[in-house]
Amino acid sequence: MSDTFDNTIKAVQNKLATVGAPNVILNESLLAIVAEVTDYSKKSLDNRRDFIGSLLEAKSLNSVFQIQSEYAKTVFGRSLAEAMKIGALYSNVAKAALRPIEGAMLKPKE
Repeated sequence: MSDTFDNTIKAVQNKLATVGAPNVILNESLLAIVAEVTDYSKKSLDNRRDFIGSLLEAKSLNSVFQIQSEYAKTVFGRSLAEAMKIGALYSNVAKAALRPIEGAMLKPKE
């Protein structure tokens, strides 16, 4: 029983050793996420600045409500689209991270 356990641990360690190699696709995917979040943050700040400028130029309380309502709809739509885009990028990261493990698990036993 102990020998089987030890052999299993050694087999897992050998498989994990093959996974430890640098993964260029994983790094590229992470950099894509960082770039996307940075771009979204910049656009969000610009949109917020424009929104505040529009509020300051509003002539009536009714127009303030209209500007605020339009801004809320726009922000919700953009946030949802961005969340889906970043979710897809994270999915790519997960796939890239698991690819070496999948390859190691599919190798025939020696």
